[in-house]
This record gives sequence, structure tokens and C-alpha cells, in this order.
Amino acid sequence: DGERVLDMGGAEGALASKMADRGASVTVTDLFEPILRSGARTDKRIVPVQNRTILPFSNQTFQHIILLETLEHIPDDSEMTALREAHRVLCSDGTFIMSVPADNLPLRPKHYRHYSSADLRSKLHDAGFLLQDMYSYKYLLSGGYQIPFFGTTLLTVYGSRPPWLNHANIKPLSFFACDEGEAEGFIVLAKKV
Repeated sequence: DGERVLDMGGAEGALASKMADRGASVTVTDLFEPILRSGARTDKRIVPVQNRTILPFSNQTFQHIILLETLEHIPDDSEMTALREAHRVLCSDGTFIMSVPADNLPLRPKHYRHYSSADLRSKLHDAGFLLQDMYSYKYLLSGGYQIPFFGTTLLTVYGSRPPWLNHANIKPLSFFACDEGEAEGFIVLAKKV
């Protein structure tokens, strides 16, 4: 058995497949059932779970939780519930990694909000997380969502890297660090308090 990972808002599971290649036991949640089913048909190692905000898992089920470019898509009245649920199902020694767009960017379609670093600190604290590190970044390529920031570069910034996260196809220059005032997004590493 590999380490248990929850990819919240993981859509068809492209990133989950890469983690499974490295030995992780991955569960993907997403609101949109057809996308989830498509990913599960493609990679049988992925466990798809459709959900709204309340997660159908026991307390402390996962060693790692990933919430990448997802929180901004959750309606305002469910945002804190999603963070508290992530905290609930994370093991006491678990790692929480999240990325969100910065409030320097205009709102995009289907985004309820963007974030400042102060917003993130406050929300993570209120949900019970202890912020370990926050990293502001800009994409080298403007436009669509870039999966590569969960690869080697992110984990080089944060230090130790579980072997299943180091995927050879992830390019290290997909984003670069910048001052918060120029940030297009934030990557957060937190622990459960």
C-alpha cells in the first residue's frame, strides 16, 4: 500500500495518475461525475468520488491532501466547509498542499473569488491548519491552468519530496517565484494542528 492521497477537485485525475505511478493510493473528488468517471475508466488505480463539500471519509483518512486551483470554484457559503473537511480527513501528521489564484488577477469565469496572502493565512488558521510555507508565483506562459507546478520545483522549494511526487515529465520552469504584489497565484503548504 502506498501513501494515501486525496486530490480534491482533481477532475479526470491526470495528476492522480502521475502520483499513482509513484506508488500513491489516490482518491479523486470532484463535483462533476462525468469527468470523474472518464478518469476512472482511463486509470483503474484512481478511486473517483463525486461530492459537493462534505467528504464521505472517516476522520484522519489521508496522509496528503491536494487542493489545486479548486477553492476559488467553491461558492462562498461552502468555502470554509471545504477547508474544514480537508482538515478533518487529513491525518494528524499529514500534509496539505493548496494553490489558488491571487487577487491581483481579475476574476475569471466560474471563479467566486481570488485570494491575498492575508486571506489565505486567516482561512487556513480558521480551518485548523498550521501554515508551513506560502509561495507566490507567476506563470511563464499566460493562459490556461498549468499542472506542472505540483512537480519537482514546488517540492524543491518546500524540501523533502515523497518519491511518488517526483514525476519525470514535469518541467521545473513552468512557473517562477515573484513578489506578492506581482503574484498570479499562491502555493501553500500546511500541516494539521
